[in-house]
Amino acid sequence: MAGTIGIAAAGRQTGRLPPRSPHPTPSAEEVCGRPGRKRPLESAGLSPSGTGFPPPGPVLEASESVATGTTLVFSERSDIGRRRSSNQDSLAVAPPASPQQFRARGWLFLVADGMGAHVAGERASRIAAEQVPLVYEKNATRSPPWALRRGLEQANAEIHTRGRQQPEYQGMGTTCTALAILPRGALVCHVGDSRAYRLRGTRLDQLTRDHSAVWELETQGGLSREQAERTIGKNVITRSMGPHPRVDVDTEGPLAVEAGDVVLLCSDGLTGQVFDEEIGLFLKELSPREAGAALVGLTLVRGAPDNVTVIVARAGAEEASVSSAGEPAWHLDDDAPLPAAAPLPWRSLSIAAASLLVALVLAPWGDLVGTLPPAARLDRKSTRLNS
Repeated sequence: MAGTIGIAAAGRQTGRLPPRSPHPTPSAEEVCGRPGRKRPLESAGLSPSGTGFPPPGPVLEASESVATGTTLVFSERSDIGRRRSSNQDSLAVAPPASPQQFRARGWLFLVADGMGAHVAGERASRIAAEQVPLVYEKNATRSPPWALRRGLEQANAEIHTRGRQQPEYQGMGTTCTALAILPRGALVCHVGDSRAYRLRGTRLDQLTRDHSAVWELETQGGLSREQAERTIGKNVITRSMGPHPRVDVDTEGPLAVEAGDVVLLCSDGLTGQVFDEEIGLFLKELSPREAGAALVGLTLVRGAPDNVTVIVARAGAEEASVSSAGEPAWHLDDDAPLPAAAPLPWRSLSIAAASLLVALVLAPWGDLVGTLPPAARLDRKSTRLNS
């Protein structure tokens, strides 16, 4: 895996990260050999996953798949880690069922990391993984950024309501990072400290900013990550879904997509143990299936104190962005105009109305009814009596 990966994250300078000396990076062969368990996509096209993950050993994985009419290849994996008693991470993948559906709403990927008592955290992340794709699909005729942001907002409202109404869910919350790939480009909606990355060539870009105290101290306070973690700790989240009735959702896009681009969505169980440069090297050198296995495997080698979940997707030629000067802008407002309805065929309707008028003039209504078969006349009479 020779070469240098350029790292760029929102609010950070681009450059080469130093090697992590206490944790040497194992080879791809060492970490890709971990046995996995395949899980086919559900018939509805969604694959939310949140509970019942096995203890360290087998992992949850969807085999690489290609949906009808697209050339994208993806792989998903989640592991409970080495120290947790349950997996509070959830994920969802919603592939398009047809080229028409790809044009309308594209691919959708989502990772959520629950917080709270283990039952509450699992439930919160599962609500996000179930509700966001459903709301996004339901609003497929609206602007994609509006529909996806609406999905996170409605999931937040449901999590908040459940937390207030049911004592066992009190205080539950979750992060949520959702990425859609459409013909116009990629779209990201995000709350919390799960992340979305894009690898293009040898450059790795972080597409999201962490809503965490460490991130704020690092980007605005001028501290290094190590200094910020010593000052305030690693796990202080400044924004999440569930604690409040409303949530601010970061929305980015459209971001141009090129053939060969690799995107990664992951929970902080990965980024807490693996450097960005290591992430970039695995994404560059390995297939989505192998990269997902290597990233999870490296996290486990380094102790995996938290659940770890990854989705790796590589765009093909048919996912490359296609823009047109005549396309309307994407709207984020609730009052954004809906797509114009197809015009009615007024000429044909006028001719039909005129023909009916002439028929009524030339033949009385009673004569027209009299020409109906007996059964039709009985049915018509019965309908009038019952009305």
